[in-house]
Amino acid sequence: MGQNATAEVREEIYHGNKTLIGSVAYFPGTYGEKLIRLALSILNHETVPLAVYTAHVFLIGQNIGKHYPRDSSLRR
Repeated sequence: MGQNATAEVREEIYHGNKTLIGSVAYFPGTYGEKLIRLALSILNHETVPLAVYTAHVFLIGQNIGKHYPRDSSLRR
């Protein structure tokens, strides 16, 4: 099991590596938009939640294509 779902790990998952069960994907590219909305709400003195969460996904062979279509940069 791994964390961050790097390109190398995704490749191993695509190949069905039996020793690598999966990896947690964090999707940091989605953080900025959420943080900007939260910051604007705070600046506008709006009520904001006490905690704000982001979605993480445990990637395995059965769902990796949904979240990461096979990278063209990965070896075939």
